[in-house]
Amino acid sequence: MTPHVIGIDGGGGHTSACLLNAQTGAILATGDAGPSNIHGVGLAEGAQAIVKALMWKERLFQQRFSAAYAALCPGDPVLHPSISLALGATRLALETLGIRPNSAWGSFSPPKQVGVGALSQGEETGDGICLSPASDDEAPSPANDTLARNRRIFEECRNLLTEQLHPEAKTLDRAEVGEILRLMNREDARVAPAVGKVLPQIAQAVEWVTETFRNGGRLFYAGAGTSGRLGCLDAAECPPTFGAPPHLVQPLIAGGVATLLRSREGAEDLEEDAPHDLDARGFAARDILVGLAASSRTPYVLSALGHAHRAGARTALVTCNPPKTPLESVDLLIAPVVGPEVVMGSTRLKAATAQKMILNMLTTASMIRMGKVYDGMMVDLQMSCGKLAERAKRIVMMLTGLEYEQAADLLRASGGSVKTALVMHFRECSAREAARLLDENEGFVRRAIEGYARES
Repeated sequence: MTPHVIGIDGGGGHTSACLLNAQTGAILATGDAGPSNIHGVGLAEGAQAIVKALMWKERLFQQRFSAAYAALCPGDPVLHPSISLALGATRLALETLGIRPNSAWGSFSPPKQVGVGALSQGEETGDGICLSPASDDEAPSPANDTLARNRRIFEECRNLLTEQLHPEAKTLDRAEVGEILRLMNREDARVAPAVGKVLPQIAQAVEWVTETFRNGGRLFYAGAGTSGRLGCLDAAECPPTFGAPPHLVQPLIAGGVATLLRSREGAEDLEEDAPHDLDARGFAARDILVGLAASSRTPYVLSALGHAHRAGARTALVTCNPPKTPLESVDLLIAPVVGPEVVMGSTRLKAATAQKMILNMLTTASMIRMGKVYDGMMVDLQMSCGKLAERAKRIVMMLTGLEYEQAADLLRASGGSVKTALVMHFRECSAREAARLLDENEGFVRRAIEGYARES
């Protein structure tokens, strides 16, 4: 049986497709098809299909395509190449132009047949094709497989606290604006007490993060959707606020940085991406991973936690839905219970507020423990803009009693470091000596200054 390649590109309700002979590269048919209708491609009955689609990681597209293909060719398997999807799309474009690339693709040979609809990743063959180990007898049809998966997700979500209907929200569609806002305000007021109940767990996480920093490790966040964006926000604020190097706090968000501006909710199901994202950043046992998942079931986050746990690193999960059974890959669970959202399931509301408060605590408390704050002021800030440069002068003025110009001169002499400027002032020493004292005292301004007082 000759395998064929279906090249797919597009989005929304329109998809362009191209059918190729996998052995010769010859174009057999082209056509347009919607994501749930591939009849226009012109498939011959009895042809194996090797899907090469830029859209293949979209779970909804997988479901619709697989179901449509099964209806058209019920006895045929659908195989998923593990090599770059972009490479596959490029191959198709070159084939369309009549150009044969001189690469491993030129010696492509048909893979052995596997079970119908087997889409999961298994062992990789020498052809670069990732086949499912399922047999013809045991593999379910794509439609049945999709139905089973959807039912499982339904059961997982139906009882989540954040998926329940708020008893006071049933008539909100008929309420006045003031009434809507008052309800939201009352519900937001429940968040801080809920976070307060998990302060012991947050404190443990802070101790772990601080220990990680001191041992040369890094803090990683892993999240999807709103939770992932909150992790990105917190990580982005650490360098300017605390003078922390950008690599110290690193966020991972399902679907990549593009999802910061445009939501891609299906990305949360791409559990296979999380290990690759961590490995790409050199994640190791000395690092720590904090998973962010309001539901506690996000596949991308659970996969990241599992990978980190297997690497020997500490892990924590911040969620607003405590799992019914302990998660083996989670060393520390931080689970404030905020209850149903004003809009059922909209965890960008209270659940997100709770997560943001916890992330504020994690990094702020850890940075304080690392000597980044003195007398309630961010003495390790980076003077990277006019506002921060003037704040640095004001901090020096408040702590030393110097006038504006004197504070500016001192900061210039210190090389723009508030910490160094303060130690120079109180120890009456050079910038080099101040830097040495700070280094000896692990960056703590108070220790560097008070050490002189004890010595004298």
